[in-house]
Amino acid sequence: MTRRVKTVRNFAIVLVILAAVFWRAALYLTSDACVLASVEELGYGTCEIIRRDTYEDGYVYVLQVVDGEYVFHKTKRVGPFWHTGGGGSMNFVSQDDAPIDTTMWGNNEISYVICKRDDPDIARIEWVCKDGTVIAADDWTQDIILTVISSGLENAQGNVRAYDTAGNLVYEKEVIG
Repeated sequence: MTRRVKTVRNFAIVLVILAAVFWRAALYLTSDACVLASVEELGYGTCEIIRRDTYEDGYVYVLQVVDGEYVFHKTKRVGPFWHTGGGGSMNFVSQDDAPIDTTMWGNNEISYVICKRDDPDIARIEWVCKDGTVIAADDWTQDIILTVISSGLENAQGNVRAYDTAGNLVYEKEVIG
C-alpha cells in the first residue's frame, strides 16, 4: 500500500469517527438542523419551523407538529457547532374564549413569550412588563408571535393587550409566568 493510499484511508477513518462523535453528542452544523433533529428524536415526529428568534448565543424556536401541536425549543452555539438547549410542548387551549392565547418561559435573565392568535382580526399585541417596558409586535407567522424579553421572568409578567386592525383595544389580560 502506498503512502498516499494510507493517508487517504486514515483521513477517511478520522472523518467517520468525527461524524459518529458529533452525531452521538448531538452537535450539528446549523441551528435549524439541530432543532429539527432534536424534536424528532424526542418523539414529536416531523415538524415545521413556524418562528425563530435570537437570544444570547442561540435561537428560540416555535415548531408545529403534523398533528397541530406546537413545540418550543432552543439551540445554542458550542464553538462552530449547534447543540439543543431544551424545550417542550405547548398547550394553546383557550379557556376563556380569548382572541389570543399566551404562554411564557424563562429564568432570572431572559424570558420567552409566545402568543397564538385565535381571531384573525387581531393585528397587534402589546406586552407590558412589570417595570413598564412595552413590547409591541405585529409580525404574525401562521398566527404565532415569538418575543424574547431580555429581562427575567419575574419582570416579564404583566399585561398582554390585543388590538384589532383599526387599532382598538379588543382584549387585555394579566399574564403570570
